[in-house]
Amino acid sequence: MERRFIEELSPASRRFRFLDTMRSPSDALLKQLTVIDPATDVAYVAVVDDESQDHQIGVARFSAEPGGGDCEFAVAVSDKWQNKGLGMHLMHHLMEAARQRGIAEMHSSDASDNDLMRRFAEQLHLDHRPDPDDATQVLYSMKLGPRRQR
Repeated sequence: MERRFIEELSPASRRFRFLDTMRSPSDALLKQLTVIDPATDVAYVAVVDDESQDHQIGVARFSAEPGGGDCEFAVAVSDKWQNKGLGMHLMHHLMEAARQRGIAEMHSSDASDNDLMRRFAEQLHLDHRPDPDDATQVLYSMKLGPRRQR
């Protein structure tokens, strides 16, 4: 399902998600994306029932160093489902999971020409700055407040 999801992304969406122009993920990348270490990783996958089978339409994940206070996150939404709030919905779940684990900061690096990410980051009030090591990328980060009481 993950391979199909990635292959069905537009070339631009694949480039923005992986900072690469691949058409199909390698077996090693698929393993990295689908074998989750519960001690350091969290992933949420959005799935719809597409008549005869489940069809992935989005994913949000983070990975932290063991015992770390920060994590790297990524969100990808199929082109057909973009601009409908799915990415924000997935990100809010990711942020809550990070808070529950005591993670104080989340970060991501993305292509500087990724307008969807820039708007997403603005809605989330992420801090951003040019990557000092790569002018084609932007570094995003956010400090997480304490866990919300319900």
